[in-house]
Order: sequence, then structure tokens, then C-alpha cells
Amino acid sequence: MTPEAGSSHSADGPPPSVVAVDCNGADLGPAEVAAGAAIAARAGARVLLFGPAAEIGEMPDGVEVIDAPISIAKAEDPVRAARSTPEASIVLAARAVAEGRAQALVCAGATGAALAAGTFNIKRASGIYRP
Repeated sequence: MTPEAGSSHSADGPPPSVVAVDCNGADLGPAEVAAGAAIAARAGARVLLFGPAAEIGEMPDGVEVIDAPISIAKAEDPVRAARSTPEASIVLAARAVAEGRAQALVCAGATGAALAAGTFNIKRASGIYRP
């Protein structure tokens, strides 16, 4: 079969995966991560982009911007911050994966916060005992 109009998969193939991307905390800022998400979308990826919508701007089809201007700083205690800041972009992105709205998570910010948010929201796969 031929690919559907505007889609990168065939009618009888699996739908494309969605990647949740936290663009807060990137060294070059959220706009740089958003530019990468736009490139990925033009290549057929679907992206949920979590960050400050005012800094992200317009995105192409395939990228949904979720306004999440609050980030967890690298200097913060990541476990405490992930628990006490449920509106932080990394926590919202991890929740999108946990709820099945995305199948993968990419974070440009604090690794500890990403690990904590993922552990609290996504959980571990069966048989995995350490994060």
C-alpha cells in the first residue's frame, strides 16, 4: 500500500512513535531544541515539545507544543524537585510517556531530574531493579 497523505507510515503499518521532548535546561536554550524537533517532524517524527511556548514559537505539523515554562535546575536536589514541582517540563514529559501519549522521552536538561521524573512517573520495566 502507499503511504497516507501527510504521513510517513502505510495504512496497514504501525503508527509513528511519539517522542516527548523536554526542551528546558538546554545549553543553547529551548529554541535550539525546538529547531531540532522541527527537523525531526519534517522527516516524519511526531513530537510533544514541553517548554516555554513563548520562546519556542511556531512549529510545523507533527510537533505539538505544551507550554511548560518551569524547569528543574541542575543544582537542585533532583528527587525533591521532581516530587515538589509537578508542573515542571520534565515531569510533564515523563507523565506523557506514562499515560501512553508518547513512547519515548528526551531531555536536554538535568539528567538527575529526568531520572527522578521518569522513575516516579514511568516506572521500571518488569525485571529491572535499578534505574
